[in-house]
Amino acid sequence: MPQEQKDKKIIDAENKKKKIQEKEDKKKQSIEKKKKDAEKKMLDKKAKKEKKILNKKSNEEKKIEKEKTQVVQKEEKKLKINTESVKFSLIKFFTIIFATSQIVLAIFQLINFEKISFDELKHIEATELNNRKKLLQDTTNIAINSITKIYNDFKQEEKELLEQGKSNTDIQIEEAKYKEDALKLIKTFRFDGVNGYFYVYDYEGKNIAHPIQPQLEGENLWEMKDKNGVMVIQELIKAAQNRGGFVNFVWNKPEISKEVDKIGYATGFDSWEWMVGTGLYIDDIQKTVDEFKKDVFIQRLQIIATFFIIAIIFIVIGWIVSAGIVTRLLIDPLKKLIEKSETIGKGDLTVKFEFDRKDELGELIKSFSGMVDTLKNLNQKIYIAIIILTKNLRNLFKSANAVRDSANTQAVTVEETLGNFESMNSMVETISNESGKANSYTDQALRKAQQGMDSMQKLEGEMAKIESSSQEITNIIEMINEIAEQTNLLSLNASIESARAGEAGKGFNIVAGEIRKLAEKSTGAANRIHELITNNNKIIQEGVKYSKTTTNILKEISFSNELITGLVKTISDEVHKVKLSSKEILQAINHISFIAQANLSESEKVSGTMNDFVAQTLELQKFVGQFDVRSDKIKENQQHIEEILKSKLIEAGKILQEYGASFLPTGENVPIGNYKVSELQVGKTIVTGSTEIVDSISKRTNTSVTIFQVAEDCLIRVATTVRNFDNSRAIGTIIPSENNIYKTVMDRKEYFGRAFVVNRWYVAVYKPIIDETGFIFGVIYLGIPEEMEISKDTNLSNILDEEQEGILKDTTFKHQF
Repeated sequence: MPQEQKDKKIIDAENKKKKIQEKEDKKKQSIEKKKKDAEKKMLDKKAKKEKKILNKKSNEEKKIEKEKTQVVQKEEKKLKINTESVKFSLIKFFTIIFATSQIVLAIFQLINFEKISFDELKHIEATELNNRKKLLQDTTNIAINSITKIYNDFKQEEKELLEQGKSNTDIQIEEAKYKEDALKLIKTFRFDGVNGYFYVYDYEGKNIAHPIQPQLEGENLWEMKDKNGVMVIQELIKAAQNRGGFVNFVWNKPEISKEVDKIGYATGFDSWEWMVGTGLYIDDIQKTVDEFKKDVFIQRLQIIATFFIIAIIFIVIGWIVSAGIVTRLLIDPLKKLIEKSETIGKGDLTVKFEFDRKDELGELIKSFSGMVDTLKNLNQKIYIAIIILTKNLRNLFKSANAVRDSANTQAVTVEETLGNFESMNSMVETISNESGKANSYTDQALRKAQQGMDSMQKLEGEMAKIESSSQEITNIIEMINEIAEQTNLLSLNASIESARAGEAGKGFNIVAGEIRKLAEKSTGAANRIHELITNNNKIIQEGVKYSKTTTNILKEISFSNELITGLVKTISDEVHKVKLSSKEILQAINHISFIAQANLSESEKVSGTMNDFVAQTLELQKFVGQFDVRSDKIKENQQHIEEILKSKLIEAGKILQEYGASFLPTGENVPIGNYKVSELQVGKTIVTGSTEIVDSISKRTNTSVTIFQVAEDCLIRVATTVRNFDNSRAIGTIIPSENNIYKTVMDRKEYFGRAFVVNRWYVAVYKPIIDETGFIFGVIYLGIPEEMEISKDTNLSNILDEEQEGILKDTTFKHQF
């Protein structure tokens, strides 16, 4: 039984779709039929008028018409002969201009290309060298860090050995072991293939580690120099003692058994007086440069070949353009002249020739003017033609009145649009001013962040000084401990001697005991001070760590402020562009008004133009709406509407509970727009392609409602109360994946805010529909059209009715904004 009901509903839905489609087809056919009937009527009317005029012409009028035609033909022949030379000259002139411009352009491009190629060559060479320098520096720092870690381990063991009372010889033996471990580790390091290794020298030039040439170990190479006279080892040691640096020299390359350029980097480990160095060959950089030069040469040849092709093309285009210009300068004026001659041929001798030219065309116009003077003497012969022309002019006058009325209506509409754009200009000006203030605020924040960074750097310096002082105190305490130990030993020896002295040494024994007690107290006090100093050092180190963290945070704040400054500038630039665009739009509106008045007789074309204009206006509305130009009152209302929408989401959930709560697939795939999606139902009610549920939610919440499904890389409307411009439901329209709404809901979050829905701005909420497994298979949308600022002279009820597009109203409920 449920399956039969389901099938019945599917059939009913398909029947409804067919009926809707049939209605739309009938509507389209009706519109097409009306268009054809209107065109047919216009043609029939025009044919009847022409036939009526022809029937009224007498034999005498036909004779006059024939004479006029012969005169015009003679003048046209004369015109053709006299204008051939002008046409050829103009075409030749424009062709030369085109060819010259192309040659100049090609020369300029070649010069510019040469400069760009040279700059790129330098850039490639510098980039390759800098990359290798950075590699050497980074890898050497890693090696130094490894040595530092081993050295720190040694220092820790040295401290323990000192506490155990070990001699300096024992400590030196242990240090030698740690040095050997460090050198073994350095020898194992590799980078950039076989040539990336590390070597170690002491500050006197003796090699103590070389993984590739172990025979050099133990030799003093202080005086070694390359073929260019560079004292290689001395320069490397000098760079190491100066906190690291690069040295260029020539060295043998094993792969080719040849001395080539090499760049070395060395840094010092002062604790052991080691120079740790490495290097890379740079002869292949020149190879890369040579390959680039070869590519540049090939590109230059291609440019020359391309230029010749383009030059030929432009010469051909020059001929075509020249012909077009000649047509505009010669043929079009001749057509106008022919039209005037035809007017004269119909009997209107009041034609005025407004050409002021001294070429062949001017001579022709002068001849026509003389002909008109001659024809004026034939008043009686053309009297009948004048009567016919007068009657035609009456009909033309009636048409002109109708055109004038239509032009006035259109002029009012254009003037209102002009006023709206002027208002927009004022809003854009406000945004521009506010952007300037924001720019000033971000500059202030940037300065404050910089001041904070300077203060933190000073704090780090002071903390370092405290830490150094604490270390000196620790050293002093260690000296006190040594003195106390020596005093204790002396008191012990004194006790032994007093015991040997017997009665005579008892007093000395008491003094020795007091000295021992004093030594023990000194040792205890010194240890306590050492413990306090150690804890103090830990606190200082934590303070240094936190100050560095704070400095980094301030740097990030400074960087963020710089980004904000850039964004504010970008917004200001975009606002300026909008201002310029609005001026262009105003000019376009004036142009549209002129075109409308010139072409009002073609009503269907005007209608099509207005539809295009509406579409462009919607695009403009969407673009301008992205900038926040709303008043404070409207912003407060939007926040209030968002709170309302949150409650409406809960109410929509209750309505879905009445239908069955959960969205479940029916197992069918149905076409929606250009996609095929899985058909969904809530309870027993179909959702996909249906309007029942969205209409019910819309009526009871007074919001526009849409249910989306996820389709490939977009959200597609499968059920909606939102309508297109032609008043059809916007089922099948999409929200693409690059839209912020799509990104938010696919991240399992609700989207609240402004949204451009099909053809207008809404305050909207989009909530993802998630099943029990966490899969997002749809989105529900509720929206209220964004409030408009309405003038006192505007009918409020009409505006509100228009604003609630996509909402099925329930008269028992009204929003209280």
